[in-house]
Amino acid sequence: MGGKWLVPLTAAATSFALADVVCDITIQPKEDASVLPSALKTKLSELEVLEEAKKEQKLGKTKDHKQLTAAQDACVASFVSFLLVILLAFTRTQPVVPTTDINAVILPEESASFSTELWAYKVLMPIVAGPLSFASYFFLLCAFESASSTVILPLVQLSSLWMLLGSSAQRYLMNEPWMQHPVHLLAYILILLGGLLPAAKGNLRTTLNKEFWAQKFVRLAVMSEVCNGTYNVLLSSYTQAVVPKGVKEAPTETTEFLLISRFAFVITAIIVYSATPFLRAEFLRLKSVDKKFILISFFGECLALSGYFLSSFAYQMYYQVALVHAAESSMIQFLNLLIAYTAKRFFNVGRESALADLRVKFFSFIFIASGLFCAAVEDTPS
Repeated sequence: MGGKWLVPLTAAATSFALADVVCDITIQPKEDASVLPSALKTKLSELEVLEEAKKEQKLGKTKDHKQLTAAQDACVASFVSFLLVILLAFTRTQPVVPTTDINAVILPEESASFSTELWAYKVLMPIVAGPLSFASYFFLLCAFESASSTVILPLVQLSSLWMLLGSSAQRYLMNEPWMQHPVHLLAYILILLGGLLPAAKGNLRTTLNKEFWAQKFVRLAVMSEVCNGTYNVLLSSYTQAVVPKGVKEAPTETTEFLLISRFAFVITAIIVYSATPFLRAEFLRLKSVDKKFILISFFGECLALSGYFLSSFAYQMYYQVALVHAAESSMIQFLNLLIAYTAKRFFNVGRESALADLRVKFFSFIFIASGLFCAAVEDTPS
């Protein structure tokens, strides 16, 4: 195994980092009003949008909006996912529904007949993963309205903590070691600390303060990562369960998971937007957004989907999903910092926070690079 899994992970992290910078550019930041309770602020915001949308529709004109809101960006993401589902569906050479031959896949009890285990792995798991992916991305986009990507991304590391417990329990039930090399635990700790440093502005003790967790973007990032962490555990379980024996890479199975989960993503988006008046109003207001930002957002969503596809290979190739997630998050964070800093410093594109706390971000890079080196240590042969 060695460090082969780092190749698709690096490619995925680059795609995600670019996509996050695109979110900084396309999503309109919002100022938080600290005077009103959060529930009342949310309700008033929804009422204002609904009233404005009704007035615009009645007058037959729209007010120009330069950038997108998080809800509008999620619409673009759903449309891109819909196009991907169509593309994958028409280019597939094998049926999505499982066949009756399951001798070629790894299951707890292999059989020559159709089984419920096969349905659970090949159909139900990606179907459940779809709504989780939508919720994760929607919460993340909402967080971009309150903070930039360079501030939000370090919080992605938080889900690695409970993912370590979940994946370790899974491996225990499978009678496999939760860490195949002692250095891998050190790698996990280094990557986790390196990822959290920028969020805490160099002082990890601030993460113990109530005020830190009371911030809107922190709450949204945590909710996003709870969903995303569950999605990654399902993805890892799926790829490690249905890949044919002796095969280290299985593009067909990875594409199948992406196809079904993205279809569920689109269906979830349609249901949520149809059932929520506020989100419907945001969708209608898309026509008043500068088309340039819609096109940029479209490009960013294509990058994000590329990241999902590429990262699935890394989750398949490495045994400990929590370590892969921590490494992925840290690499995305570091690459995002480089891209955001370059864009703001030399092209004046992005947000001012990209230029702040450079010393802390440098030490974060040292921790992450050291952790990745330790993670690439060859594990015991399987």
